[in-house]
Amino acid sequence: MKIKKAVILAAGLGTRMMPMTKAIPKAMLPVVDRPILDYIVDEVLTSGIEEIAIVVNYRKEVIENHYSDHPNITLIEQPDVGGTASALLQTKAFTNKEPFALCLGDEIVKSDAPFLKQLMDHFIHNNAAMVTGIEETTREKISAYNALEVEQIEASSLLKIHTIVEKPKETPPSLYTSIGRYVVSPIIYDLLEGEKQPANSNELILTDYFAELAREKDVYGVLLNGKRYDIGSKKGWLEANIELGV
Repeated sequence: MKIKKAVILAAGLGTRMMPMTKAIPKAMLPVVDRPILDYIVDEVLTSGIEEIAIVVNYRKEVIENHYSDHPNITLIEQPDVGGTASALLQTKAFTNKEPFALCLGDEIVKSDAPFLKQLMDHFIHNNAAMVTGIEETTREKISAYNALEVEQIEASSLLKIHTIVEKPKETPPSLYTSIGRYVVSPIIYDLLEGEKQPANSNELILTDYFAELAREKDVYGVLLNGKRYDIGSKKGWLEANIELGV
């Protein structure tokens, strides 16, 4: 099996990065001398992916202009900014019932070997429903991310994920958190289409569906041996500019 397609989610409003994102979408903010998306696209292509879909909405014309001549990239519009799950659902026809790579558009991952390729290899080798990148964070930070209940697979960097808790308010199951890199089976679309809009939220969050997938199927995490830059905040954006500019 060869994983040929990747989806990058880049439709969000980027409210935490205002006022910079009044002019451009968050995924196009510059890190040193290139937009965030360029780093992600490079990682995807060097992992062996052949086709990329970028889900867009807010300030979509900026992304359209930047990648207008790129032969590997297709843009898919999310009609309304209704969360990451709603964004992914727009790509069902593009992925065409095949396993695919999935990247969040505000995280840059640096490692000696392309990290997405590592996830792809584990996905195929373990016949998984999903493989994600994971890292260990702090008790102070875990409440802003997600927390994983995991089982160590021997002495390797691979962990079995039993459940995922989004932004845990109480004691988290661990300090391991999933980062914005995934390889996913097309069965995720069955879960997305089977759910209704939650009454207490305007957004459908992918983590909820990944948690359901982990309860029902074999889902794994690979510990990142490298560095993730979370550019969902101005502090993270500044850190990326300083470290990647050296």
